[in-house]
Amino acid sequence: MISIEHVLSASDPTPRVIATMCEATVNSLTYRPELVAQSIYGHPDAIVKDRFLQISAAFTKNLAFFSKTRRYDDRNEIACKVAAAIMECRELDPLMEATTWKPDGKSLIPELWERRNQKTLDLGGKCAMHMYNMHRTLQQQFASLCFCYISKYMTAEQRSRVEELSGVYGWCKCLPMV
Repeated sequence: MISIEHVLSASDPTPRVIATMCEATVNSLTYRPELVAQSIYGHPDAIVKDRFLQISAAFTKNLAFFSKTRRYDDRNEIACKVAAAIMECRELDPLMEATTWKPDGKSLIPELWERRNQKTLDLGGKCAMHMYNMHRTLQQQFASLCFCYISKYMTAEQRSRVEELSGVYGWCKCLPMV
């Protein structure tokens, strides 16, 4: 079976292929976000880790934007709250700078964003836009994976700070499903 790591290690992976693989991974009965995150984090190829950090940062920025603008429902409310807490922790800014994606709510179509902003959207931003079109429950599952992965780069103090800000305990393991 092809894994997320396999797709990310390709010489020029397309955002749609990555998003499709991520969707298939989180829509599995055997899915455990902490195990998938550890597998990616422990991958010997740095490009795999960097690409997934970029995707995770972009998806987190999207969810934080949705939290700020109240563009969520019960199915992904918790993910939006955690993302907002991650973005509120200024000491995590270097992690979030892994992507150039800055959601503005005006377009979630890569080509329109690029045309309006006069710059090329990075892989993370394009993947985040594809993931936005996933079912909300799958977005919550993917958010668990992104948060587990981001937490690998955080100190225990930073993880506690996100718990405190979001009110979601165990956010870096698996988010509850609604």
